[in-house]
Amino acid sequence: MEARLSRPLPLAMGCRVNPSSATIAMREGLRHRAFGVCCCWVLMALLFVAGVMNRLWIAVIAAYVIAEKWAPGAEWFSRAVGVLLCFATVVVFGVGAR
Repeated sequence: MEARLSRPLPLAMGCRVNPSSATIAMREGLRHRAFGVCCCWVLMALLFVAGVMNRLWIAVIAAYVIAEKWAPGAEWFSRAVGVLLCFATVVVFGVGAR
């Protein structure tokens, strides 16, 4: 699902509607934006909250996203970070429960 967002040019080039008018182009752009919001709303919310509070977190999240997109073996990297974040959640809630 994210592949549509990581490479939007093929999505636009494969569009079956010829955006010969501004109205059609606007409708296609809104459709693509709606897909992006539905797909990535958690990341967008996290970026908003972190961005309002601290620019360092924005840099950390951006570095993670860049590393996830460009790293060789990106699937392994994503899974490792996911396991690390799950472990960190258990530690934080485990320490907070005591």
